[in-house]
Amino acid sequence: MAFGWDRPLDLTRSTADPVNGAPGLRVCIDARLEPGSPGGLETVVIGLARGLSRLTDGDEEYFFLVNPVHVEWLSQYLGANSRVLRYPYSLAERILRLARRSPGIRERLVRLGKRLVPSQAGRFRIAQSRGVIEAAGVDVVHFTTQGAFRTGIPSIYHPHDLQHRHLPQFFTRREYDAREKAFREYCSQASAVAVVSRWTRDDVIEAYGIEPEKVHVIPFAPGLEEDEPELPDREAVRRRLALPEDFVLYPAQTWPHKNHLALVEALPKLRSTAGSACSLVFTGRVTTHAEVIRARSRELGVESRIHMLGFVSQSDLKALYRLSRAVVIPSLFEAGSFPIWEAFRAGIPVATARTTSLPDQLGDAGLVFDPRDSDDIARSVDRLLTDDQLRERFIRAGRERVQHLTWDRTARCFRALYRSVAGRRLSAEDRQLLVSAATF
Repeated sequence: MAFGWDRPLDLTRSTADPVNGAPGLRVCIDARLEPGSPGGLETVVIGLARGLSRLTDGDEEYFFLVNPVHVEWLSQYLGANSRVLRYPYSLAERILRLARRSPGIRERLVRLGKRLVPSQAGRFRIAQSRGVIEAAGVDVVHFTTQGAFRTGIPSIYHPHDLQHRHLPQFFTRREYDAREKAFREYCSQASAVAVVSRWTRDDVIEAYGIEPEKVHVIPFAPGLEEDEPELPDREAVRRRLALPEDFVLYPAQTWPHKNHLALVEALPKLRSTAGSACSLVFTGRVTTHAEVIRARSRELGVESRIHMLGFVSQSDLKALYRLSRAVVIPSLFEAGSFPIWEAFRAGIPVATARTTSLPDQLGDAGLVFDPRDSDDIARSVDRLLTDDQLRERFIRAGRERVQHLTWDRTARCFRALYRSVAGRRLSAEDRQLLVSAATF
């Protein structure tokens, strides 16, 4: 139990794969997150945990690599074929965690921690494996986040997006250089690179000169699954969160590239009767950029119509989708958007920025606009709020577009890729999934 496995591991590998005559495949899923992690990473890991745990027609074992003190958020989604594998904190990580809990000595601890973490001291180095997955006899490791580590085990890597190359103004020089070094290293190390859209696939291939056949497009499913418990009382959620009757929803953390400012600046320009009283509801972790958004809303006199809720539960988010009049996504950069899929599933019309992968993901199921033109945004929102025939057409098209996307299908696609990377024989279904996984 030296590495903190939650169940005893059988390292004899006696279970044979009846097709290949080899021991069952051991796959490690990198889940070193903290609850409420940035972006959609937590949604991805939970979706994979649920999907892979339901696959009972294979002999794979799934080891979810977690931080040593954050297990409960994930363990509830694991089935009989899955377990957690604890990854120990380094000395520097322990010091930095202690600093966050010890205000009296925080500055001294942070300085000490930064001296021990080269990436925070301007001397970024590629992380090395701490031996946990090697000791567990893992055959394939799936790095689900951009932060991986060097290992000799065959790996799948998610660069997710190369935003720093397209919007360098949102990164410090150190952040830019660290991302470049890490992405190149981990893409080079990986046996396969996974992305969620064809747009991102082309971007990664061009940026790093990766062989096209090494990059696989496997879209994620909506974060809010249809088979989860019944929806909460929407009106009760409205009262508890003090929400207005008519609002447009934008679920996104307040990073500058998410472009909340453009929506705020479009709000006074809405010309429709419905739009004149319409508010904006923002969900997601609130960053320091939120004060810029609040200040602009005060300048425009719309502060009372901006509702910044911060991080909300999955249950509340479900209710918010169905309470909203529309979902609008003005982001300047997205590899793929969970809110688009989730709005489609909830039956809510969508408008998105005409940037990166968003138009391809939206297809004919919504409106696109120039994210730097508040007049264009206002026109799109007006149409979504007032044209009932258009709304119904988009709602129908969105539901059709998302109906085949499930975490079961995503899990099967990744299982096929795990088997391929490990050199296992592929079934006919595996081969078909690997050539037809891409949706946009």
